[in-house]
Amino acid sequence: SSRRSMDRWGSWMPALSGVSVRHETLSGIPCEIHTPDNSPSNRVIVYMHGGGFAVGSPASHRNLVSRLAQAAGMKAISMNYRKAPEHPFPAALNDTVAIYRHCLDQGIKPSNIVFCGDSAGGNLVLTTLLKLKQDGLPLPAAGCCISPWCDLNLETGSIRGNAELDLILSPTLLQQFADL
Repeated sequence: SSRRSMDRWGSWMPALSGVSVRHETLSGIPCEIHTPDNSPSNRVIVYMHGGGFAVGSPASHRNLVSRLAQAAGMKAISMNYRKAPEHPFPAALNDTVAIYRHCLDQGIKPSNIVFCGDSAGGNLVLTTLLKLKQDGLPLPAAGCCISPWCDLNLETGSIRGNAELDLILSPTLLQQFADL
């Protein structure tokens, strides 16, 4: 399946040396916790992986997340949020909010939390920030979006204009993900 295939990428590019990775379930959500050597325990990156809200996982993004954790000198939580089509919107958003609440419940100050995500995960960064604001919760220190997928209606010119250049995310594939 597409999910297993994408996860295989993670085995080809493992976590960096000097970053330990452990599996843990937080608020009912399977996660990988990336901890660089000598990182403080009170600062955390909450990572939201890409994959069109339907594929991808902490395994597929292990190398990237370990690199971010090491470069920032911070622990990173890479969550395996629920995916479409089995779990349509707002399941993934609810999971990201649950992980943030978990961090707060552990005594981590919002000013010590950073959201980061790529593609669909970048979308989750933005929608989670909006949801937290709507719910009156304190916001994290920062949100970092890596090529966020913000146009699920596929109306921006760049999607069609770059179709010949993008070897992975064709308009057809994006439409399939959006439909899920």
